[in-house]
Amino acid sequence: MQQRVVLLAATSCILSACDRQPVEGPRVVELRAVADRNLGADNPKSEYYARFAAVYQLLVESPEHLSDALDYVVAAADDHSNGFAGFLEYAVFAALLRLDDREGLRRLLANVPLEVTGPDGVYIEYALVALYGDAPIDRFEVLFDAFHAARGELTKSHVAAAIRRAMDAEDDPALPDEVAIKRLRPKFGQLRHQVNVNPAYSEAYIRGFFDTSNTIPPPLFIPKDGPDRVEQRRK
Repeated sequence: MQQRVVLLAATSCILSACDRQPVEGPRVVELRAVADRNLGADNPKSEYYARFAAVYQLLVESPEHLSDALDYVVAAADDHSNGFAGFLEYAVFAALLRLDDREGLRRLLANVPLEVTGPDGVYIEYALVALYGDAPIDRFEVLFDAFHAARGELTKSHVAAAIRRAMDAEDDPALPDEVAIKRLRPKFGQLRHQVNVNPAYSEAYIRGFFDTSNTIPPPLFIPKDGPDRVEQRRK
């Protein structure tokens, strides 16, 4: 009887939250070691980017490391004291962008509450459509998929904020996210062939560790038949 109780408890654990506990397997341990080899730079910003570049390079070159790292940051999403997971999620996001792994991006954004690409990085919505080579505008669809698959209210609200910010749909905060996103997806489907990405959006930061600017972004998408860049901030 005692063995049955233990087995039932273990099964319950597996089916609930226990399987989400972050476990540093060999590849994640190696990623941590790669990051730690770049400690000790002259200033915190240089140290961060040296560590980031080394980990990012390994993730791009090794699908196995990227897969394990994605599993790890998803499992660690609720552990706000895990500084390495917080650092690693930025590198995973960058590697998934570089490889145009849309399923990986959907899974990351549906489980990990990301707003920007790093401590003083650009908003995730700009990164999806503008960073790492010839980024296609239709990759923005990942955000809609992530919203519907989102685990937890914080993650869902981050994805919704990214969509509403990009689609200039922040003016009615009383409109529930579910309603707003349902309306915005077909709107994006209609507009995506008629717009370009506004490069001025890259200068829109939230407050970060290294950058203290906090500007309101201009439109992310601008008409193809209009100016190449729109600087004016929305009111």
